[in-house]
Amino acid sequence: MAVDDTVSNLDILSEFLKSYIVIETTSGKEALNVPIIFITTKNDENSIEKAYDMGGADYITKPFLPKELLSRVKKELNI
Repeated sequence: MAVDDTVSNLDILSEFLKSYIVIETTSGKEALNVPIIFITTKNDENSIEKAYDMGGADYITKPFLPKELLSRVKKELNI
């Protein structure tokens, strides 16, 4: 599942994850029962800690490398 409030970002993520079945949504509520990988421009310690405190499974900062994204998604799917 890919969640973002910007549809164009969802399109980009889905393209990178095209080897998977991706469900796109702009609603965070729909993603509450799956592992969450935060992808954000925020790279300060407080933002990272907050993401993990909120239950995030992983954290990637933008701009991200496609191989990094695929690797972290694969890791979460294997767990």
